[in-house]
Amino acid sequence: MDTKEYKRIMNEDNILDFCTISDTLKILRLIKKVDLIIELERILEKNKIEKPFLHNKKDDYTTGFYKVDLDKNQIEVIIDLFFELEAESLKTDLEPAITTSGFYATTLDKWNNLLEDR
Repeated sequence: MDTKEYKRIMNEDNILDFCTISDTLKILRLIKKVDLIIELERILEKNKIEKPFLHNKKDDYTTGFYKVDLDKNQIEVIIDLFFELEAESLKTDLEPAITTSGFYATTLDKWNNLLEDR
């Protein structure tokens, strides 16, 4: 794949990075959401976007991006999950617990953007 084609694909609406998918999988495994675990594992296995030949981290899987082909309902389940986790991470005085709340908010934003772009 050449750089121009890679950039075109990266601008599509249904692309997420490895870390977002991997972090989402960790949470889904904790709550045993098997149907979504299977789908995200499939995405990591089958939907990787090939990096251009001259990519400076061609063999680093953590810099990979993936085409997410979940349906709207599946994405909404993930969004609801991270929304609840973010709300639960707030302290009793409604101040966010910096590390967990920020993580949940960032992940929630990425999944929300994926849904909004559809």
